[in-house]
Amino acid sequence: MGICLGLLMTAVEVKREKVIERLKVVIEDEDVRREAFLALHSVISSEENDVFLRCRAAHALSVFPKEMATPVLEGLIKSEEPALTFYGARSLAYLCEQEGFETLNTFLSHPSPAVQQLASIALSDARAHCGGK
Repeated sequence: MGICLGLLMTAVEVKREKVIERLKVVIEDEDVRREAFLALHSVISSEENDVFLRCRAAHALSVFPKEMATPVLEGLIKSEEPALTFYGARSLAYLCEQEGFETLNTFLSHPSPAVQQLASIALSDARAHCGGK
């Protein structure tokens, strides 16, 4: 659970990626995976939580098994909060789900060049992870 907390509290993307790598290892244990998933799902599900905290939890779901993460992430991409939609889509794409790629593509025409760039990077990373999909 300390890794989940560390991930949620890390504001810098590069450092979060390092925590994600460690999370991949610890969730190999079924009990830890279940507890970590429930903790992250709880963070995502509570609209009282800060949107950025919820986005970080969505990011973490990208390393969980599809059968666990996909239903939660599919709900996020329907969110009225653009950041949650983006991070839900990014994690879905990283899980090689077409719906994630399609939703990220919509951010390529976002008015903000920074968001366009984030979407482009996310799509490129997900394609590489999924074998060029």
